Formats: sequence, structure tokens, C-alpha cells
Amino acid sequence: MKIAFFTKYNDGYLNQLMEKKSAQLTDYSYDEIITLIEDDFYYMYGSYMHYFKSLGHEAILVVPNFQVLLDKWCLENKVALKSPIDICIQQIQQFEPDIVYLNSNFEYFSKIIPAIKPYTKAICAWISCPLPNDFTGKGIDHIFTLFQPHHQLFKEKGIESTLVSGHFDNRILSKVSGNKIHPLTFIGGIGGFHKKREEALIQLSEKTDLKIWGYGYKSNNKLKHFLKSAKRKFKLQKEFQGEAWGIDMYQILHQSSITFNYHGDIVDSNALNLRVFEATGAGSLLLTENYPQIKLFFEPGKEVVCYDSIEDAIQKIDYYHKHPKEAEAIAKAGQKRTLENYNNKDMVLSMIPIFEKLIANEK
Repeated sequence: MKIAFFTKYNDGYLNQLMEKKSAQLTDYSYDEIITLIEDDFYYMYGSYMHYFKSLGHEAILVVPNFQVLLDKWCLENKVALKSPIDICIQQIQQFEPDIVYLNSNFEYFSKIIPAIKPYTKAICAWISCPLPNDFTGKGIDHIFTLFQPHHQLFKEKGIESTLVSGHFDNRILSKVSGNKIHPLTFIGGIGGFHKKREEALIQLSEKTDLKIWGYGYKSNNKLKHFLKSAKRKFKLQKEFQGEAWGIDMYQILHQSSITFNYHGDIVDSNALNLRVFEATGAGSLLLTENYPQIKLFFEPGKEVVCYDSIEDAIQKIDYYHKHPKEAEAIAKAGQKRTLENYNNKDMVLSMIPIFEKLIANEK
């Protein structure tokens, strides 16, 4: 089976990667840069590639907003430079995959889906974020989602859909180390559709020793950056430690006694984001909203801790700081649950029969 994964990577992550590896990237081949991304464990697609290939399948990663990578592919394949999306389309067409798996980068859908449809047997997508108003799902054969209302909506639109859990790559634990040096952390974005999250973090920061890593705190646009900085000068600026991506993020989670989680503003009680599984997998005590959905995956009070309000969260943070052995026991139980039940290898194994059915139906 041949699978092509198509996804944008966060510009902050790519900028950090460029800063760390700028000297080497010039000399790296296309495959070496892909391996570099895969080994950094940012997002899930590199991990998916690893496990599909380990099971004897072929897989490629196509990234429309990483110009260095696109340039390398054009150079090695003797292809004239084009627009990024046209290069990506040509990559997929040339590979002729059985399955194309799209991330929810909706801005590309109208161009990429009709262009690659004749070159593949089925198109799948991962969609667990807000849907654009004009979303139809046209041309997509199967959608994977974390979000129950999306799952129902896709079925109503006549699109096959699979409701999945988040997942964690167990190999990450061999890449992280160290003791718990961060009493309380939050890693994630603010602004955009995370305004309520920002308000919650401000409230939390006033009563706890919170440290924050993430994105949305600055902007490449100078005016926007000035406005963001001015707004947060006396609020979250002190708590903000910088951006953290890939293995750096997992290292922070691993060394966090408690990790605070707050879903985006658009979700309801059906929500369960990827951070739930990233934090528990890395070994941190997860403190998350008391949503009914969490109980389908973890036992609150024994594997994770849930809060009903920010005031309640503050009280629980204080309690577990004063009772570190209880916190450690819950963190270890949550980690065990994620490693055994919600890991990337098992996720890939569950995808294979779905892909095989789609391929068979196309014939």
C-alpha cells in the first residue's frame, strides 16, 4: 500500500527547525530533511509514516509551506520551481498513492482534491477543528475525527467517518529524561479561537506558579506583534517561556508535575484534544476540564484530574502540590493507560483495514 500524507506544519515550528539546523539543511537531501522532521516527533504524520513503513508499506510526507523541502524535491527530481501547492500536487501525482491523507488545511482543498483525485484510489482527511462555513467534503472518501459532532455531521453529509482517540508515540520516552522541575505548565496557543483559554490562563497565573510555552504570543507582523505584546505586558508576559515544538515540547511535559489543559472556544463537552494524550503519555499529571468524554478514555481521580471551573482548578493544583506522591501515582496511571491503549502504532494498525476497504471499493 502507498500512502501520501499532506499537511502544513506550523510556521513557528519550521522557523525553529531552520534556526537549529540551518547549516545542515543546505547540505541535506530531501529524504534526510524528512527524517529530521520524523525524528523530532512534531505532530503525528512523521510517526504515521514510521509505522506504516515498518509494516511494509510505502509512505511520503508532503508539506506545502516548507520551501526548503520543496526546493530540494524540485532539485532532485529535475522539476522547474512552481508555486508550493503545484509542487505538492506534482509530488503526489508522481507517487501515485493508493491513499492520500489530508490534514485539515482547508485553504488547499479546492485545488488539491480535484488535481490528485485521478492519481489515487481514495482521499482521507483528519478534521478535528472548526469547519469553514463553505465546507462540503466534496471529493473526500473518509474522515477521521476526535470530535463527536463532526463525526455525526460527516455521516449526515454521506461521508464515511471514523471517530478516534488521540494518540502518543511511545518511542518519545526514549528521547526525554530528567526530573520534575516544572510545578505547573501549559503548552498551546492563545488568540484566534482560544480567547476563553487566554482568559483562563490569566486567571490561573494570578494564583499559581504557572509557566507557559506556546504560540499566538507574538507575530511576524510588527504591528500585530506590538499589539499582542502590549496587551499581555502585565498579564501573561511573565509566565511565557517561549515556543516549544516537537521533542522540546515533550521534554517539558515529561518534566512537568502538572500540565493544565483547556480546549479551544469552539468545542463542547464532547471534546478531547490531542494534548490529553501527549501530556499523559509523557508522564505529566493532566489537569483538564470535567467533560463527559474524558470518562470514556481515563478514570478521573485515578488516571487524570478534572476541574469544573478555574477556581476548582486552582484548588486542585494547590492540593496536588501539597500531595506530590498522589500526583505522581495519578500521572503514572494515566501514562500507563495511554501507552497501552492510545499509541500511534495501534492507531496505524486500525487505519490499515479502513484503507484496504477503500482501495477494494475503488476497484
